[in-house]
Amino acid sequence: MRENLIIKNIVKFLVITFFVSNALGQDSVAFGLGKNNSGFTISGSYEFSKPFFVAVGGNLFHSAGSDAYDFAPGLFDDLELGKVSEELWIAGGYVFNMTSAKLYLGGGLSFEQEYFKYRDLSEILGDHRGIYYVVDDNESNTIPSLYIGASFKIGKEDGIFNSIGISYITSANDFNLTFGINL
Repeated sequence: MRENLIIKNIVKFLVITFFVSNALGQDSVAFGLGKNNSGFTISGSYEFSKPFFVAVGGNLFHSAGSDAYDFAPGLFDDLELGKVSEELWIAGGYVFNMTSAKLYLGGGLSFEQEYFKYRDLSEILGDHRGIYYVVDDNESNTIPSLYIGASFKIGKEDGIFNSIGISYITSANDFNLTFGINL
């Protein structure tokens, strides 16, 4: 069930990006896959026809989703399985255009939330295995961050993939490998 939710969110993100980029007459759209302290991440960026960009990302693979509750940890004396964290970040900045490469420099915010992971042996709470999450109210942070990235032209301008690059956002310690596409 959680995997279906992740796939639905990715599809929604792609559809929204497609319609927004076509409406604004995009210069470039990029999608990325990466890794940070919390696990695997996914990102997307949009470069305006002017030399500015916006980017978003996060670790969707550890999402607590609808199995997250906001009550006292240990309320039911269920088996504690540790902690998981979610991170979402958004950034924007300036694009420095060079002959066959682009440099992205900007700033943004990272939103972090940690959850206690529990297993309900009676399987009333949570997913089909009884896994559920409780929000750790003491571990919610909003952190300013620096965004640095670079992309390099590959292939033909009219091809589907037109660039490959890397990006890094400091507060989430998130490295991404990005792929630029024409829509």
